[in-house]
Amino acid sequence: MVWEKIIETKMCKHCWTSFDITDKDLEFYDKISPTFAWKKYSIPSPTICPDCRQQRRMAFRNERKLYHRTCDFSGKMIISAYSSDKPYKIYDQKIRWSDQRDPMQYGQDFDFSRPFFDQFQELMLKVPRQNLANMNTENSEYCNITADCKNCYLSFGWIRNSEDVYHCKWMDYCEYCVDCSYCDQCKLCYQCLECKECFQSKYLIDCKNCSSCSFCLSCQECKNCLGCANLHMAECQILNKPATKEIIKETLTKIATDRDFAEKFKKQYDELLKTMPRKYAHITQCENCMGDYLDNCKNCSEAFQAMNCEECKYMYLGNSITCGYESTAQKWWERSYEIFSGIFCSDSISCSTVWYSNNVYYCDSCFNSSHLFGCIGLNNKHYCVFNKQYTQADYEVLMCRIVEHMIKSGEWCEFFPPEIAPFAYNETIAIEEYPLPKEEVLRRWYSRIDQEIPLTKVVASIDANQLPYDISQVSDDILNQAIICEISGKAFRVVKPELDFYRRYAIPLPHRHPDVRHMERMAFNNPRKLRNRKCSKCWADIKTSYAPERPEIVYCEQCYNKEVYW
Repeated sequence: MVWEKIIETKMCKHCWTSFDITDKDLEFYDKISPTFAWKKYSIPSPTICPDCRQQRRMAFRNERKLYHRTCDFSGKMIISAYSSDKPYKIYDQKIRWSDQRDPMQYGQDFDFSRPFFDQFQELMLKVPRQNLANMNTENSEYCNITADCKNCYLSFGWIRNSEDVYHCKWMDYCEYCVDCSYCDQCKLCYQCLECKECFQSKYLIDCKNCSSCSFCLSCQECKNCLGCANLHMAECQILNKPATKEIIKETLTKIATDRDFAEKFKKQYDELLKTMPRKYAHITQCENCMGDYLDNCKNCSEAFQAMNCEECKYMYLGNSITCGYESTAQKWWERSYEIFSGIFCSDSISCSTVWYSNNVYYCDSCFNSSHLFGCIGLNNKHYCVFNKQYTQADYEVLMCRIVEHMIKSGEWCEFFPPEIAPFAYNETIAIEEYPLPKEEVLRRWYSRIDQEIPLTKVVASIDANQLPYDISQVSDDILNQAIICEISGKAFRVVKPELDFYRRYAIPLPHRHPDVRHMERMAFNNPRKLRNRKCSKCWADIKTSYAPERPEIVYCEQCYNKEVYW
């Protein structure tokens, strides 16, 4: 466990909950405090709690909402994460990476009579922003935050080296998957969450190296299992009991063609899960760590979905990070604080989307650069402030004045405030982790849209409850219709490769909008917050994301391993 001494307890100025500052926190702040012109400028302890800090970072990222709008460079219609009513200049991403634009032309002087964030917002309105972030992709126009992908559709949030994935989030090296999230090296999977190396399976959660399995939880190296939990190297099981392949096949056919039978089976599966112990956390090959979904980490606390990290705290979605606090969606970082979306960077503070850079502060969408402050959209630049070039000596002197100005205004080491976020709160991933009513969104100075602009116009529609349950009864006419979601009332379409997938694996057509399905999958993930609880078997103290009032049976690691593996 990570032992820390509480030095101070503070009150969050956003949500008014208390949070602690520990000796390890102060050591970290001192370690990464920057030096300009041989003078060290200390990072102060934060003024808002860890949850509010992460919420603030997430409010600067729209992954899933796509719109049609005009490219402000070419005048052509493009797909964009920015709706047409946003006040920013939006360029097609191909132009953003070409020599046809020069963000340095928008450079401005720092005005010491005004707050920094007001000036940064002015620069945001001047510098063109790219419509999407899709790198080296093919036939994947309706995606965002993807790299090296082919034939993907409405998939978001780091889809990498994958092919033919639809309605997915955060997938690595996956093929032919639909409605999956946080999966690695999976193929031919449907409605899977937090799975690795699974094949031709559906409705799996926390499974690894399973094939031809359905409705399974926390199973490893299993084959032809249906409605099972906590199995290891098992084959041909239904509801954790041995069965023949013929019975399994017959049951799967009934689930795919008979709605009443499917609902009855799901209730049986849910009843089984109530009796199955859950492991307090998913932590493998880690030393001195607290969090969930951690792999090969050391000295990390309050960390979630991270691997190969060391000396980190309050981290979410990290890979190969050393000495990082308050980081979200980062890979290969060293010494960072309050960063959202970074790759191969170091020694940086309060940035959003900075890659292959070091010593950058309060920057947005900057790449392959170093020693930047308050810059937007730069590439291969060094010693710049507000997109204006300086010599190294002048940069160092100016930075001293700017930091001292920000210390007086209370802005130093605070992440970008909600008021200047480029998206409405309910457009961003913040709404997934921190759902808030409209009144609370506005009270915290976030913006909100009350009516979403549809990506496509609907010509003909059909209510979801009018769809045949048996996929074999669905004709190709459905491709020319919009389905009205049974939950949200929003219209959505099914594309041909998606329909082919449903037919091939006997999966009923979805009755719910992709956003609803996504939120339902996310609901299966525990909140990224650790609570004190007792092991349900040996009553040892544990730190887990299962709150004490939750009904699940939660075991410590030793008790869980005895139950499942011994």
